[in-house]
Amino acid sequence: MNSDRSIEKAAIPKFLEEQAEKTRNRLAQLGPKISSIGEDITSKQKEFKALVDEDKTSCRIIEIIEGLERTPAMKDPGKDDTAYYYVKDMLPEDDIVPYGIPYCYHPCPACKEGVPILMSYEQIYDSPELDIWAKKAFIIHCDRITELASVTKPHRF
Repeated sequence: MNSDRSIEKAAIPKFLEEQAEKTRNRLAQLGPKISSIGEDITSKQKEFKALVDEDKTSCRIIEIIEGLERTPAMKDPGKDDTAYYYVKDMLPEDDIVPYGIPYCYHPCPACKEGVPILMSYEQIYDSPELDIWAKKAFIIHCDRITELASVTKPHRF
């Protein structure tokens, strides 16, 4: 199948070298573009992850605030749903004492404003042989949650 545009057998090596050179030049042009797009994608992935993390934190803050309102009506706080309280004291013998109103304050790491210390209380493991209960003290500040202390025990506090 010879056509007028066919390459002579002797010219094939030169033709292939020219094609290789054109391809190398094209790759040289594509490389920086690919790198740039890759950097953009990495940047967007980081931005996306930060937004997802911020969204999760915002949802958690709402859950805590609603939990503070819901906890007083709980029949068995912490058993079926996490109970939330303000903290009255954080004792050296590894206990966090709940209270009904803001009492203890801790400075926000970002803005240094004193914010009330909150706590969660929940049963994290339930079996006939063993129950594990947990208390966590934390603050909500500048759209973040910072944990201050955590205590677990094989029985109710």
